Amino acid sequence: QMSATDDSLKDVQKTVFEPNKNALEAVRAFYNYLKARKLEKAFGLLSDNFVMGYSFEQWAWGYRPLLDTTIVIIKPDKEIVNRIHVKLSTKDLVEDEIVYKYFEGYWDVRQIDGKWLLWKPKIREVKDPEPEWFVDQDFVKEVEEFAKTHKDFDKYAPEMYKIASEPGNENLTLQELYDKAREKK
Repeated sequence: QMSATDDSLKDVQKTVFEPNKNALEAVRAFYNYLKARKLEKAFGLLSDNFVMGYSFEQWAWGYRPLLDTTIVIIKPDKEIVNRIHVKLSTKDLVEDEIVYKYFEGYWDVRQIDGKWLLWKPKIREVKDPEPEWFVDQDFVKEVEEFAKTHKDFDKYAPEMYKIASEPGNENLTLQELYDKAREKK
């Protein structure tokens, strides 16, 4: 028998979409709106340049089989302003069969009349990605460099991972995670 407690929802975190914050958040919101089946809101983030006269109904038709969209990696380009790189996985229902697909590429995003809009994509399907495809290789390099300068990194790495996984900690730097892990030991 389950009992209701006041704490049953204490770890539930409301996801807030902020598409007008910056280019990165516009792209993140677009895919999260797809995930939440809020297709009208996702369509509202597409520029006229991208939509090219198609109606919402025409655009949404292509998303009929979509069961889920998950952002695997999302990050700004290091050199081109307002270019957002993405890696995505999707789950579609095609003739009573679940089909998984993987995509990578980027969106160029522009601010138009105070709104961030997805302007032009270059995204392609990736067939049978290797396991390392799912890991941000820039982050791997950053961790390797950090480990070289922090000799006790291996000792604190598991705790750093736990801290990074806690809600609200997704933007902590490696140094901040390391410091918090050391405080706990």
